[in-house]
Amino acid sequence: MPPPPDLSILVIARDAEPLLPRFLDGVEPLRHQLRTELVVLIDDRTTDRTDELARARGALTFTGRFSGFGAFKEQGRRRCSGRWLLNLDTDEIPDARLCLNIAHTARQYTPRAWELAVRTRLGTRPLRRGPFANEWRLRMFPTHLGHWSEDDLVHERPVVSAPIARLPGRIDHHSFRDLDQLEEKHARYAAINAARQTGPPQPVRGLVHGGLRAMKYLLLHGGLLLGATGLAVARSELRTSFTRWTARSQDLGPDEINRGNSR
Repeated sequence: MPPPPDLSILVIARDAEPLLPRFLDGVEPLRHQLRTELVVLIDDRTTDRTDELARARGALTFTGRFSGFGAFKEQGRRRCSGRWLLNLDTDEIPDARLCLNIAHTARQYTPRAWELAVRTRLGTRPLRRGPFANEWRLRMFPTHLGHWSEDDLVHERPVVSAPIARLPGRIDHHSFRDLDQLEEKHARYAAINAARQTGPPQPVRGLVHGGLRAMKYLLLHGGLLLGATGLAVARSELRTSFTRWTARSQDLGPDEINRGNSR
């Protein structure tokens, strides 16, 4: 019986055909250095060639019903057989330094979970200021020592029973095609959070909270140095917070939560 893979790379996808070629090229260094399985869990509402393209590059593909990001990723984790699990999105690319450190870590076995640095891009430009410049996200852990909570609709984070450390290197997150997509995504997640609020709308709280977030981004995180881009991000931060505390809507279905593959 062959040994288990050193590493399972788990990715969830919906209509990911435009993103898959770059993503698969980006994880190829890991697949050359380790015994690696690539597990792609595909939203059952997918209408493009995501499954065909992934299988053509040697991925194990499965189809599942999406009910929230935490539950969906937990479905995927249960399909993984590697000693380590690395979770990526199809719009994320690990750099060469991170690939080397992941490979070195995965060849060993220590009961530790790893946060990885994520830098978001707007178009081709990395956002070097503000909360998107260098986020640390828990993305790698021994497969049997972590899981996702099925109650997390968005902003899911695995629950791990291991010490957490940080692994050098970076993931480039090609999240926003342009400013319009940035505002659309922020508005969507604001609506999701609003749907989960209880009690009456609080416009004053929304305005104050949003204004503070916008000023923090502009002044403390250097958003002003980005010019028009920084002002647009600050405006989006303000609108997102205001919507969260003032809108009240019915429960959102999976189509509103997972509109498209990337977030």
